[in-house]
Amino acid sequence: QAKEDSPVPKAKEDGPWYPGWRHIAFAVNSVDAKLAEMGDAANITLGPFDFDDFIKGWRGVWLADPEGNIIELAQGYVDEENPPPLNG
Repeated sequence: QAKEDSPVPKAKEDGPWYPGWRHIAFAVNSVDAKLAEMGDAANITLGPFDFDDFIKGWRGVWLADPEGNIIELAQGYVDEENPPPLNG
């Protein structure tokens, strides 16, 4: 069976007070190339957008699958080796 119901429900609203999953992300070499490959099947809900102010070369796009789940395609994202401490 290729599809099963998720054991964790989608979040009802956004934010830390509403646990659940919001979207899944996949790393791609090129957002533009992947969108071109997908053609009309790419149901874009947001983007393409870039986050150069945070990480140079980081781009993304959000797509909706046939059931309305959000799928992010991201290129260029890398974790910091030594991220700064959280203030709070």
